Amino acid sequence: MGVWAEWWWWCARPGRLPRAAPLSILLTTVLTLISLLFFLNARGE
Repeated sequence: MGVWAEWWWWCARPGRLPRAAPLSILLTTVLTLISLLFFLNARGE
């Protein structure tokens, strides 16, 4: 979770690429979903 916390902090920092904020949120959401899928898949096996 440390990596995700740092990624969120980097994306949420004030003044850092405000125009890219929606893209950062979308990218983070997609990466989180993929990670959850891999985690559940590995856990299922």
